[in-house]
Amino acid sequence: MSEAKKQNYLEGAAIMTAGVLVVKVLGAVFKIPLGSMKLLGDEGYSNFTSAYNIYSIFLTLSTAGFPVALSRMISEADTLGQHTRVRRTFRVALLFLAVLGGLGCALMMLMPDTLAYRIGDVQAMQGIFVLGPAVLLVCLMSVFRGYCQGHGNMTPTTVSQVLEVAVKVPVGLLLAWVLVRNGKGLPVASAGAIFGVLAGSGAALWYLFRYTRKHYDWNEQGGESPESREIFRDLLRIGIPITLGGCILAVLNLLDNAQILNRLQNALHYAPGDARVLYGIYGKVQNLYMLPTYFMTPFQASVVPAISAALAAHEKRNASAIGESALRTATVVILPMCVVCAW
Repeated sequence: MSEAKKQNYLEGAAIMTAGVLVVKVLGAVFKIPLGSMKLLGDEGYSNFTSAYNIYSIFLTLSTAGFPVALSRMISEADTLGQHTRVRRTFRVALLFLAVLGGLGCALMMLMPDTLAYRIGDVQAMQGIFVLGPAVLLVCLMSVFRGYCQGHGNMTPTTVSQVLEVAVKVPVGLLLAWVLVRNGKGLPVASAGAIFGVLAGSGAALWYLFRYTRKHYDWNEQGGESPESREIFRDLLRIGIPITLGGCILAVLNLLDNAQILNRLQNALHYAPGDARVLYGIYGKVQNLYMLPTYFMTPFQASVVPAISAALAAHEKRNASAIGESALRTATVVILPMCVVCAW
């Protein structure tokens, strides 16, 4: 077993930021042709966006805060040499997020028609059903990412993100193209494009599993460890506030989805197909608007375990310096994007 290389928080943030750039470029390669008239067009892209908004709310509930909490807890235990605690924390988080992801998966696969009706786009039903298993896969993936980040290693997270989108793009576009060419209709073609998300999640999870098995000893013993129940309480105590904060944007997007489609049809008397066309255009614009927020994730992922490790080692000045430096760097990165979006 070869030891994985750690990075300091700036190196980790730089690695993950480079990964975000690659992911966004590949994402554009996926979404631009997907929304063209030769594939889904504006109406089909609306079905894709509606299904993805449902997926995003379950995804955020499952992964917004708990991987960050896990990375903090593992970083603290690893700094103190409590390897038994690291192992037990990983297993508790894996079981918890597997159950949480399983519930989200079951809800999306058992009630796709109800969820599609609630957001005003009944043609998104097939896409919601296909995305159900992806919730479970991403929940499991987030545990492995949080585990590696807790060890100060951002490389697996970045590689898995790039691999995820690299698989999603060809699989999703190819399936959408084949289904459109065979006259299967826009809802089915949208579900085919969404299957690329599921395939990419599966490939990324497989990579993360192999990486952690190769570079980390899951059975390593050493140091005292609290009971699993206490670890679970700490995971909830740290993760729930972060999750609630992260859910705000996903909830707003979901409310937008329902309100816009319903208002266009009921108040402005647009036909359902015309309403979906307009919402598809809106969804394309949202991709640009959301771009700056994606660049904050690398700072969060790299700074939290670094600060936790410094506090565990009773280096309060170092923890404060890391926080201030991260804030300055994030400001330098995000301000030009704000200017461009406002322009």
